[in-house]
Amino acid sequence: MRPPITTYLFDLDGCIADTLPLWLISFQQTFKTFDISISNEEIIRIGFQRIHETDFHIDKDRFVEELYVNYEAHFINAPLHSGALNLLNILKESDHKVALITSSQRKVVDLYLSKNKIDMLFDCTFAWEDTKKNKPHPEPLLKALNTLNSHPENAVMIGDSDVDIIAAQSAGVMSVWYHPPANNLFYKNDAFALHNPDKTIQNFSELISILK
Repeated sequence: MRPPITTYLFDLDGCIADTLPLWLISFQQTFKTFDISISNEEIIRIGFQRIHETDFHIDKDRFVEELYVNYEAHFINAPLHSGALNLLNILKESDHKVALITSSQRKVVDLYLSKNKIDMLFDCTFAWEDTKKNKPHPEPLLKALNTLNSHPENAVMIGDSDVDIIAAQSAGVMSVWYHPPANNLFYKNDAFALHNPDKTIQNFSELISILK
């Protein structure tokens, strides 16, 4: 019998927040700054979190800096995914432990959470700068569990990306792939079969029922 889930770890981009289209726009704007022509399909094929691993013969630090300038202008207006706010409120009211683990930079994360008045719904948040290693490495998840005094067997990681699933498995926590229809453009439906997430959901209302 599975131990009870007491701790919920959430990704932000593409999960709590509907930001993937905005990342695509921001990448295109940044590539244009560097006079690089690249299709949306190629950016998606490479993957947002892996695009810096490719060799475009550019100053990658300057690219990231420019990317976040562009992204910050869009990110603040990103809508929450349907059902996200309701789920977070339910978890808060039922005294579950809730953490946000994101690879976005702290300044945009804090701004977004405050603007949408959801900062108080998380017991702790971990952004890009808060750990030495980032997802898919398990360090951010393990640090969150330590902060919350939680055990891996009582935790679940919910995210839209394969790096979330890999990080969850490496940390020994339950993995849930959040794949709403809006994300179909960015991920193939069978993309996560290779990583075998414990559960797959298309909307947040499913999460409560499958974890009861």
